[in-house]
Amino acid sequence: PELPPSGTQARVADLEHAPAVALFARRAQAARPSFRLTPDNVSAVAAVCRRLDGLPLAIELAAARVRVLAPDQLLRRMARPLDVLGMTAVDVPARQRTLRDTIAWSHDLLAPDEQTLFRRLSVFAGSWTLDGAEAVAAIDGETAIDAIEALAGLIDQSLVTTRPATEAGETCYSMLETIREFAVEQLAASGEIVPAERAFESFLIRLAERAESGLRGPDQLQWLDRLEQEHDNIRAALGRVLDRGDGRAALSLAPRLWEFWRARGYAAEGHTWLAQALTLGQISDTERLAAGAFAAGKLAIDVGEYATAERQFQISSRLWHERGDTRAHAEALGALAIVKLNIGAIDEAQRLLEDALEISRGIEDARGTASTLLNLGMLAREDGQSDRAIALLAESLSLWRQLDDPKWIALSTLNLGSAYHLAGRGDAAQRLLNESEELYSHIGDRYHLAVVALNRGHLERDAGKRDRARRLYADALRHFEPVGSIEGVIESIEWIAVTLANTEPVDALHLFAATAAARRARNLMTLETDARVFAASLAAATDAAALHAPQALHAGAAMTLEDARERAMAAASSPERPRARADR
Repeated sequence: PELPPSGTQARVADLEHAPAVALFARRAQAARPSFRLTPDNVSAVAAVCRRLDGLPLAIELAAARVRVLAPDQLLRRMARPLDVLGMTAVDVPARQRTLRDTIAWSHDLLAPDEQTLFRRLSVFAGSWTLDGAEAVAAIDGETAIDAIEALAGLIDQSLVTTRPATEAGETCYSMLETIREFAVEQLAASGEIVPAERAFESFLIRLAERAESGLRGPDQLQWLDRLEQEHDNIRAALGRVLDRGDGRAALSLAPRLWEFWRARGYAAEGHTWLAQALTLGQISDTERLAAGAFAAGKLAIDVGEYATAERQFQISSRLWHERGDTRAHAEALGALAIVKLNIGAIDEAQRLLEDALEISRGIEDARGTASTLLNLGMLAREDGQSDRAIALLAESLSLWRQLDDPKWIALSTLNLGSAYHLAGRGDAAQRLLNESEELYSHIGDRYHLAVVALNRGHLERDAGKRDRARRLYADALRHFEPVGSIEGVIESIEWIAVTLANTEPVDALHLFAATAAARRARNLMTLETDARVFAASLAAATDAAALHAPQALHAGAAMTLEDARERAMAAASSPERPRARADR
């Protein structure tokens, strides 16, 4: 039957009328006539049904347990449903006395090759495609199982289900979790678990190698979607290789995924995986260590850990230089320059970027040249050189359009739009920001959608539309939060405070003081162009709050970042009031 809705917003009435919950209630009443669905137990019943994948037999077996267990107790015991669910009734076939018996009966009807593939497919934590099934169909050089025929048999026995084809036209397959649990047991008993896991990991490494190349071209959206589809499998593989201390395998997989993790909002998770992988790397394996350090540095920037990013890019730059990989060395220098820019070391950033540009142009690396021009344009923009920034960013954008790379086109239009805004050319800025937003929406990059929202908010603020600016800053905050960008959250709150400085000065002072404390605690600097606006708005709010200013600043400094976030979001949802007049 249809599963009940999930999430905290699911209403009791919706849960009660879900077919799976209704089935549970009927069978529970048959086992214990006094059982009733109540607001206190319906959520637990729904969770049990979801844990059992909506399987009617499994739900009936679970409901029979209410003779001795309340729904909450049953849910807590559902970590391994196959061990929990059974019945002692004599009016059902023996094969249906327990869930394990039912699955085992279907399993025993399989041909030998089908049984082999069934257990090996349990290494997939999520869905898989035909090429994934073929990867585990032959291990240790044995004769390959015909994966297509074996899958057909598994589907006929309802042990494997199919999902709609992807945009690339590939059919996806999966197992219900209760069935996968049985398959895992069969794999462990077969003695094949180690070679099956190695085949699974090798498949994902090969996929990541292809994706790494695909993410640097016009097909990057398809590759992002493919990696999203495989993400649960990737997590499972990384967990296994790290558990057994296999640094070579971990560094063959994780560094190739940083662009996916960044684009799809998993920067914090990816940063954690990479940090663990790097601790297992062998000193002699310089290529993988260099790639891992570079990837870790990229994601460290996103989570606001600039000291970590600087250290990783220095390691990466040195190792690539020692290996004689000029292109990768220049790329690491450019990344290090961005860290220097964010910590206020403008002169060092300029020197590093000039070195990187000379290298990239010397080896005729179009991508390296385009990315370095972009970084030089960002540097000129932050240094107040609007005309130079626009020229550099426009040149970079032209190159990226020639290379037909959507991600870099989006980043270039975003930064060029920001430069036009600072130069007072709002119409040109809006056009470029709209293009960037459309591209990032297709890519699914929430971090950069947040940055676009900030910049669009600046345009509205400049036009005197503080309410609209505040809502855009709140949109940015909502994008930054799930991707783990603490610095982005802080900056969004600061810009909301700017819009409150004249009309709600006490609230603005609360937010300015709270974000200043959060920056100090995390050693985060403010870009000079932003710092000037914040300082002016802080002064205006202090003047408007008059005698209330010291108390407001003291109270704000004691607020947690979460408190400041709640205060900022509340302000963003409220209409603007007339300009405040404080007592003096």
